[in-house]
Amino acid sequence: AVWSNSGGVTPELPRWKESVRDRYDPTEPVSKWHQQRTRKRLGYALAASTLVATVAGLSQLPVVLNLMAPSHTTVQTGIGEQQQLRLSDGSILTVGARSWVTVALTDQQRDITLQSGEAFFDVAKDAQRPFVVHAGGTEVTAVGTQFNVRRSSEQVVVSVSEGIVQVASEPGAGSNAESATAAPVQLTAGNRVNIESNGSAPAAETVDAASVGGWREGRLQYINEPLRTVLADVHRYTLRDIEIADADVGALRITGTVFSNDVDGWLRTLEMSFPVRVTIGPSGSFVLKSTQPAAPEPAAGAAVQPSRGP
Repeated sequence: AVWSNSGGVTPELPRWKESVRDRYDPTEPVSKWHQQRTRKRLGYALAASTLVATVAGLSQLPVVLNLMAPSHTTVQTGIGEQQQLRLSDGSILTVGARSWVTVALTDQQRDITLQSGEAFFDVAKDAQRPFVVHAGGTEVTAVGTQFNVRRSSEQVVVSVSEGIVQVASEPGAGSNAESATAAPVQLTAGNRVNIESNGSAPAAETVDAASVGGWREGRLQYINEPLRTVLADVHRYTLRDIEIADADVGALRITGTVFSNDVDGWLRTLEMSFPVRVTIGPSGSFVLKSTQPAAPEPAAGAAVQPSRGP
């Protein structure tokens, strides 16, 4: 009734991170709860580091673990897990699910290697030490900015939410780079580039800067990507395997948002938008098959006649 009388104002719901941090017990006074929370904060952090692997295996909801990273470190996350690293230079790295990141900080340079998966970078300014992210033959350089890098076997996607970054091929990468860029590409806030493994020259695209890194709040966003690359990415958030039975299915293009806590539900709805049938295989995996009839092959020895116009 209050909502109706107020003219239907939409309330601002808490962000996902705020909901995760909210552990207030309404049966006790706020002052008492705050004191207990302060005393137990360290204990909770230690417990979280012990249980995070178990929780990540049992739940599809993201698990966030805050860590103070040493100058050289490696981080690997599990299904649906996130880890946030605070580097000694003040930069903050948020590592996505099923990702593998290595960090190497020296007096001359800050090197981050994204071996697989996804990471969001909030870079502290340091003009004397470039901040360089390496991802499959692609090199992303920044000084002080915020950007996101997603890497799969087929592509590297770089998106910028703040500042300027330069995307280029790593020296010596050659044609073996995962879509080596012909020339450096400069991206500003609201730009993204999709560097594909076929070596095609990338072109900057316009995106909503505020949506970059939305996966940190459970929103996986895709713009005109092949369904096979989208399925490979959402697989980082589900316990089930995903199989593509027909190449035509993997080639379908998709633009949209997938919620990381309901990947299985989204997979089941693909039949509503695409010529695809989704079933559960004997091993419990999702199997995607095309519902379009295959084109008949010409009989042996028969010549194929070109189609004629009206």
